[in-house]
Amino acid sequence: MIALIPARKGSKRLKGKNFKNLNNKPLIYWTIREAKKSKLIDKIFISSDSKKIINYSKKFGVLNLGVRPKELSGDTTNAIDVYLYEFKRIIEKFNCEKTFIVLLPTSPLRKKKQIDNSIRFFKKKKLDSLISCKRIEKNYENWKFKIYGKNNYIKASKNNKNHLIKNSKISNYFVPNGSIYIFNYDVLKKNKTYY
Repeated sequence: MIALIPARKGSKRLKGKNFKNLNNKPLIYWTIREAKKSKLIDKIFISSDSKKIINYSKKFGVLNLGVRPKELSGDTTNAIDVYLYEFKRIIEKFNCEKTFIVLLPTSPLRKKKQIDNSIRFFKKKKLDSLISCKRIEKNYENWKFKIYGKNNYIKASKNNKNHLIKNSKISNYFVPNGSIYIFNYDVLKKNKTYY
């Protein structure tokens, strides 16, 4: 499987967040380290508008296809547009499989075991997408999904508002935690949504 680490230089809330130190290493280091440990990841790519981030990643053997265009690096840029842009270029250049794992640097506590378990589950169940989630501890107004059926799948819908719950019964509800995203390129391109 191909891994993509999206890491732009700008951030509205926390300037230069991908290079902020965590335990004496840049934040991005921890994601690269765990991705490199995985035997299920064939190649790792960085997607960035920062030469500093790209050059740092190269030290660890992380690949890149050049600096990300400015129009795909803003605060309001849709992440799916970035993924589709990078996936298309990777597929064309390397003629590789069309499933990708996206690992955000802002989830530095994610471990190789979680990455590998997610990839195995994605392949075993022949899924279109897989997104890591966490059980919610309070009643969020947004991003609330219910687990359905014995397979523990989130029921897909064209309108995610169908899954919003505004009550206190939250023990079986989850929100995406930003740690792991796995996609089939063709399905993502067609639907332009993770869900």
